[in-house]
Amino acid sequence: MKFDLQSHVRKTLRKRLSEYRNYKLESGTETSIHINAIEMALGLVEYAIEKDRPIQKEEEVWFDAGMQIFRVLESSEWEDISGLYNQLVEQARERFFYRKK
Repeated sequence: MKFDLQSHVRKTLRKRLSEYRNYKLESGTETSIHINAIEMALGLVEYAIEKDRPIQKEEEVWFDAGMQIFRVLESSEWEDISGLYNQLVEQARERFFYRKK
């Protein structure tokens, strides 16, 4: 069976986001609003795969939060989420940002 990096990134990111939300819920601390941007981008990629459609121009805003996410998560146990988001964005740009004419 061939290793699918794109699938691995999505699954790992989904798992880490779940762990982050659970941690925040259990600790009673506020979840960063930037996590929503990651989840939106992830959902759009998964939808694009399922429907075999490009990311729409108005949806691309969810793929531009890299620096803000890095600043929020850097030097924490959640810093890998930022790296996974960046990989997701790169994959989305390569595969889904080419709109049909």
